[in-house]
Amino acid sequence: MSVPLGVGTAVASNQVLTDAGWSWGWTGVAVAVAAAGALVAFWLTRPSAAEPDPPSDGGGPSGVSATGERSVVVRGENSGIISTGDGATNIQTRQDHTTDEG
Repeated sequence: MSVPLGVGTAVASNQVLTDAGWSWGWTGVAVAVAAAGALVAFWLTRPSAAEPDPPSDGGGPSGVSATGERSVVVRGENSGIISTGDGATNIQTRQDHTTDEG
């Protein structure tokens, strides 16, 4: 989209000054196409959204915080294995839910 707008700006700008003199209509078109091209270029080259900042108290509602290079905080009803890197120890817990059928 940026390339066609760039070409459109060049073509519209070329029409501003002709043998008959200054063309105010083409001046408006050239300015509008150039502005649209600038907005598209800005939109395409803007940086991506930054990571959200952690809460200032260092933790969430439970007060648990993850500090360090490979720290992890898990909340809610989650299960599984977490490996955080070199020399990591995997800890797996199992909760048995038994029911009485008698």
